Amino acid sequence: GIRQCEGENATIENAWTQVHILIEEVYDMRFAYREASFLARSEPRFRAQISHAGTLIDNFCIDIIAALLKSGAIFAEPEIIDGLVAQLALGIEFQHMRLENLVPHNTTPRALVERAAAIVMLPLSGFAN
Repeated sequence: GIRQCEGENATIENAWTQVHILIEEVYDMRFAYREASFLARSEPRFRAQISHAGTLIDNFCIDIIAALLKSGAIFAEPEIIDGLVAQLALGIEFQHMRLENLVPHNTTPRALVERAAAIVMLPLSGFAN
């Protein structure tokens, strides 16, 4: 995933594609995210797996922002970067639940994922060069 958005390939468009793919994966696992706190409290092995999944998403966000900064696709002051990474991670982890609950039931899963990716990526557009 992240290797597709390195060097000269580190563009907003490629980052958007990678975020879209990750949101598809999260959406496919939405049952686990829906009950994450219950599962983490009730079963130690789930706690470790849920924590690991969160760490993977955080690392993905750190890496994608770093690649975009390095390529010059975006510019942000250092004090903004942590918040941008946190917003991206939060959006990836929770947009699917929000959309699933607020969007009409006749909406397709693909449309939910596309909308979630667009919402998640919106803050990055403000930092594009």
